[in-house]
Amino acid sequence: MSALLPRLRLEHTECDFKREVERTKTKNWLKSVCAFANGIGGMLIFGIDDKTREHVPLKDIQGDIEFITSCIKDRVSPIPDFILAPDFTENGGEVLVLKVRGGLNTPYYLTENSNRITFIRAGSSTVQADTPILHELILKGTNRTWDTLKSEYMAKDFSFTFLESMYYNKTGSRISESDFHSFGIITKDGFLTNTGALFADFCPLRHSRIFCTRWN
Repeated sequence: MSALLPRLRLEHTECDFKREVERTKTKNWLKSVCAFANGIGGMLIFGIDDKTREHVPLKDIQGDIEFITSCIKDRVSPIPDFILAPDFTENGGEVLVLKVRGGLNTPYYLTENSNRITFIRAGSSTVQADTPILHELILKGTNRTWDTLKSEYMAKDFSFTFLESMYYNKTGSRISESDFHSFGIITKDGFLTNTGALFADFCPLRHSRIFCTRWN
């Protein structure tokens, strides 16, 4: 970790600086723990002033380690996967690094006055997740995505002539009925998935657009 610290001059999506481990306002840093777990992960570095980026010595690192561990176990649910260890800046100053891995059991909640709140990272900031984001986190936690959900539309009421012609043009093969199921376009009970609704000749989802990117 030490080789990384000299380059961490700015807070960003995966990094947050804290001057100290606040004991009375734990929400100030616990919300970042939730946000990192709900996203791609990240780390909190205690002992760096978030405004000046100057090192601020921690008075009791061992006590801070025990306090942070206890707070995460008691107030973050489910408990995220994290690593907590001391480290050093380029000038030899000791800091405490809390590294949180992005989790699969989203959403991760912070308990605050008997309420459960969840957070995400937005650039260098930690913000409370709004309702659409919360729904996405719930789907992610159940290993589902919006595009795989069953829509309210029956497949028999829609056609896919444009998709079929493009598929034939690119592959030289025709889409079979089983392909519609394996591609996640039609459910087993004959409904369109949200993907199917998007690719239908006359998409019933208003104000929708599809962007495709091919990666080498």
